[in-house]
Amino acid sequence: IGDGTIAKLETFAEKKAISLYEACLRAGEISTLGNAYQKRLIKFVSLMEDFKASSMKLSVDKLTQKILNDTGYQEDLLVEGTIEAQSRLENIQELFSVMEEFQKEESDNSLALFLEEVSLVADVDSMDDSIDYITLMTFHSAKGLEFPVVFMVGMEEGIFPHANSMLDQDGLEEERR
Repeated sequence: IGDGTIAKLETFAEKKAISLYEACLRAGEISTLGNAYQKRLIKFVSLMEDFKASSMKLSVDKLTQKILNDTGYQEDLLVEGTIEAQSRLENIQELFSVMEEFQKEESDNSLALFLEEVSLVADVDSMDDSIDYITLMTFHSAKGLEFPVVFMVGMEEGIFPHANSMLDQDGLEEERR
């Protein structure tokens, strides 16, 4: 599914006032898409619907393995064989390690609970305050946390506050906060 197909989906979605995913579900109605592209979208939607249904009955690790198997993503990375691909494979293994820890602690091994847990847990939550060390994080991650000393690097006009926010006074104030 390339940029051209996505552009046609967006146009259709805007005309019908529906989401992009709903437009994918209705791919057969999009006359500007050729038959082959409609079939690709229908196949994609079928895959997503299968994953959605599987998420209700499979544990998070089994669901992730199913997604990797059905999409062939892991195999594609192995075939690619680049350093970047290897790094992505290592990230997948780390994800499974996190899932394993999660499943040891929780009786509900659902995707929803896992995502909730992962989004709430950050590296700063597990910091040992008795040890002196430097913590690197984004501004958004640091927001609301208390640190005795903070160094902000790369602070240039147009980067922070971002150039887009400078056009709107409310946006500029929000960015400064």
